[in-house]
Amino acid sequence: MTRRPPAPGPLVAAEHLTRAFAAVRGRAPVEAVADVSFRVEVNEVVGVVGTNGAGKTTLLDMLATTLAPTRGTARIGGFDIRDAAGAARGIIGYVPAGGRALYPRLTVRQNLQFFAALYGLTGPQADARIAELLEVCGAAACDRVRVDRVSDGMAARVALARAMLHGPRLLLLDEPERSVDPVHRPVLLGAIRRFADRAGGGAVIVTHGLDDVLEVCDRVMVMRDGRLVETLDLRRGVRDRELISRAIAGEAAV
Repeated sequence: MTRRPPAPGPLVAAEHLTRAFAAVRGRAPVEAVADVSFRVEVNEVVGVVGTNGAGKTTLLDMLATTLAPTRGTARIGGFDIRDAAGAARGIIGYVPAGGRALYPRLTVRQNLQFFAALYGLTGPQADARIAELLEVCGAAACDRVRVDRVSDGMAARVALARAMLHGPRLLLLDEPERSVDPVHRPVLLGAIRRFADRAGGGAVIVTHGLDDVLEVCDRVMVMRDGRLVETLDLRRGVRDRELISRAIAGEAAV
């Protein structure tokens, strides 16, 4: 595994990202994400919140290069998601919504060994990396258990470990805390925070869990009807659950 040196500038630089989907019966296309621009700096964890249908997952899918923008673009670590998608994917660790991307009949360790090999990690190097991530994500106790026999919360932690195997710079996580029990949720959130705090790291998290946003995020972006309507800086004392809830609902602060 060869780590690329961090590129200067923001970790994510999105400019006018837009994704339109064709409507039925000749109607005008529907813009799931409309003209969204933002930055994610190195060592930041940025949360993306909003009601269902606000465009959060579509935005994350574009950043992950699994969905092409209709207009606009973004740079991930200096790599354009349109013109250098392969290079961008190489520094991204992605966990999609509801998709753990794990093989159910393999054990936790076998899954990580398989994905490690895809990244060129084998032998003692792979074993050391897997052991480290199992510990970091709180999954070491289940390393020899088949994935279809672990809890959904454990599978979520293993999926996070898989996303970090190749030493990415950016984690893109869609509701990573969903199905994780309250006891182990701090373990998962702590792993994300430590990842972002290391040299060159960062994360974007789509979530409905406002308590989790307050726990781990530096900033929170509020989306509504496909648009980025507000960004709150939690490092400046704006750690108010009610304030974020009002922003999501489109209510003015009082």
